[in-house]
Amino acid sequence: MAETSEDQALQAWLLRARLADEGGPGLAERTSAGTDVDDGLRRLGYNYKERAALRRGSKVSVDKSRYNDTVVKQFKFHIQKRIAGRVSIPDCSKLAGVWAALTKYDLYLSTRLWDTGFDPAAPDQFDAFLTAGLGLADLEVVVDRKTIAAHLREGQPVKWCIAAILWARDHP
Repeated sequence: MAETSEDQALQAWLLRARLADEGGPGLAERTSAGTDVDDGLRRLGYNYKERAALRRGSKVSVDKSRYNDTVVKQFKFHIQKRIAGRVSIPDCSKLAGVWAALTKYDLYLSTRLWDTGFDPAAPDQFDAFLTAGLGLADLEVVVDRKTIAAHLREGQPVKWCIAAILWARDHP
């Protein structure tokens, strides 16, 4: 793409403004940071979005897969801490991937679920909970003078908890 003389003039003007910000040669006096640049861009016919894009510079691409890989490693670390000795390390890697997918890479949510009583070694329990159409708010349903979360912490099977929630919905 060939640059027009107007674009070249704009880039030179922006460079002078940037040098002035850094204390180098350029604009001698400025009323406030950014207003001269913004006014100049406005005079050149750039709209608000174009001026903002020029001020910000080039976009930085976000590599979501690298982020997800890092989060899966964090899941693996927390799962290994919670179920030390019960599952082999390769199995922990698989569990970490499954939990990350189930919770949409939300480690905080997973740790809350594990604290509630879901077994980190059995993600199928939480999957059954979701498949039954239940959500996190359902863990606060009171059955037999205790919340479902308390029943889970005491070791009640997830199937029993799902049935208790559905029964509580039908018998308010």
